[in-house]
Order: sequence, then C-alpha cells, then structure tokens
Amino acid sequence: WSLCKLPKDRKTIGCTWVFKRKLKSDGTVERYKARLVAKGYSQIEGVDYGEIFSPVAKLTSIRFVLALAAAHDLEVEQMDVKTAFLHGDLEEEIYMKQPEGFETKGKENLVCKLNKSLYGLKQSPRMWNQKFDTYMIQLGFVRSNSDHCVYVKREGNQFVILTLYVDDMLLIGNNKKMVKDVKRLLAKKFEMKDLGPANFILGMQIRRDREKRELWLGQEKYIKEILSFYYNVL
Repeated sequence: WSLCKLPKDRKTIGCTWVFKRKLKSDGTVERYKARLVAKGYSQIEGVDYGEIFSPVAKLTSIRFVLALAAAHDLEVEQMDVKTAFLHGDLEEEIYMKQPEGFETKGKENLVCKLNKSLYGLKQSPRMWNQKFDTYMIQLGFVRSNSDHCVYVKREGNQFVILTLYVDDMLLIGNNKKMVKDVKRLLAKKFEMKDLGPANFILGMQIRRDREKRELWLGQEKYIKEILSFYYNVL
C-alpha cells in the first residue's frame, strides 16, 4: 500500500490481525502464523468491489487425477503458494486504516491506499485466480472445459496436469524433469513452498504403493477432530 490522505468522498475499511496454528497431517503444530486481514464486510458493492466469484478445483477432479497417477505410475508432487492473495492486482481503489502496531510515526492521520489485494477483501480470491490463470496460459497450459482449475500441458508424449485449490496445487505427470521444470517456473513467478511428493491435501492423507500401483486417501485427522468436538459437546 501507499500512504495518502483519504479522499473526501471515500470511506476506509478496517483491518485486524489473525493468529492461527498451521498443523501437520498428524495434527501436531508445524508453525504459528500471523496474518493481516482486511475487514471486507464493510466494503460497498460497486465502489470497493465488483465481481467476486473465483473457481476452485472440484474434489472429484482431484480424486480423478490421483486415480490416473496410481493406475499409470505417474509423478505426484505438491506445492503451496505463500500468501497467495497478495499476488492479485486490484481493479478498484480501496482505502484501509493503518494496521494496529504498524502505524507510521508522524503520519498517523494518513490511510493506506491498497496497491495489491489483501486477505479479507471480497475480490481477493478472484484477483489471485485471474493472475494465476493468466500465467498458466502463458506457460502453454490448456484449461479444462469441465473444471477451470485443472490445467494440462503436453510436449509430445509427455504431459503435466496441474490442479489448483485456492493456494494448494497438485502436479501430476509422466516425466519427472517436466514436472520439475513447471515447479521451477511457478517458483520464479510466485513465492512457493515445494512440498515434494504429495502426502496431505485438503484434509486428506495420501498413501501410495507405486510398485502395486495403489493409492489410498484417508481422513483420520478430520475424523478425530469431529469425534473430539462431538464428545466435548456431550
């Protein structure tokens, strides 16, 4: 953002800090996170935002490509986009109060004019998806007609399938070098976390036996959370 005086005909939106724990697949704490989130509920349609719809990969698509990987012994890699929504480019002018604890000394009367999307804004998911979709097309990927968050790229007999669920992605392909090249290009454009061979996505554990060409999806962590909540309520 850039600090500026608030225009007379505009209002600011607030912001807050959100603290959470990032958990591993076994439920233990991986790290602690703090995120600045805009109070998007105070945005005004037609002024602070327009279109807000953003697609995500269907769970059936994810299960389907994992089934393909198991049947044909394909590579299955996983990546995570760090602070995905911060990559989006805003189309509207949005003014926000300065974050608590990070007010600029001597400029407390100024507000933040957002130059990039921020978590909490109504249009942030859409802006991120548009940015990612544009880059995938530039890389030569073709978007699936049946699922707009599934992309395919072919080079002769080699191919890579990428599925995107907000900031979690699976890369499945029949050539390890091609998969690595795609990962390198993604990391060059966005700040990414390479998670290596996929073992946990969207609350599902992935277990695989490549020799037998078998793959299992489990939700042990989710089931334990549900049971724990149920017994605590009782």
